Amino acid sequence: MASRKSFLKYAAVRYSVYHTDEFDEPTDGVIYATAAGLGYATVLNIQFVVANGGVDLGAGVIRMAVVALAQATFSGITGYFLGRAKFESEQIWWMPLGITLAAVFNGLFNWLQGMVIRPTITLSGSSNNVWLGLVLATLVALLTTGVLLWLIRRNIKHLQATE
Repeated sequence: MASRKSFLKYAAVRYSVYHTDEFDEPTDGVIYATAAGLGYATVLNIQFVVANGGVDLGAGVIRMAVVALAQATFSGITGYFLGRAKFESEQIWWMPLGITLAAVFNGLFNWLQGMVIRPTITLSGSSNNVWLGLVLATLVALLTTGVLLWLIRRNIKHLQATE
């Protein structure tokens, strides 16, 4: 499932803006793929609301924020690989590696989130702490964004040194 999500977001960028004049530097891959991830998250969130006949504003809003953070973050990984693939002579395995990494991180995140917000069953009922999922998504998003910024800056310095 995570691989399908990653490929759909890749395809949204690759077959729309990739060949335009607007995609004119490697960083654009991260920007456009993140936007595609947020669009995908919007569709997932609308589907969630419709399937549940509305949502509880507390847990539902947190879930929507988690989905948006996660999808934008993992799309940024794919976007980094897309930007490098367009402007540098990368190996044939480069883009499949980027999609695979995004899918693996997405799957790991989903697994971790399931572990973190696992329902607690007591005599008075069951509950789960969706706030922990939001904290996890925020930490993952910040960490991934930091790594992407470091990679982009490193790539820009490399490109400037070769000019």
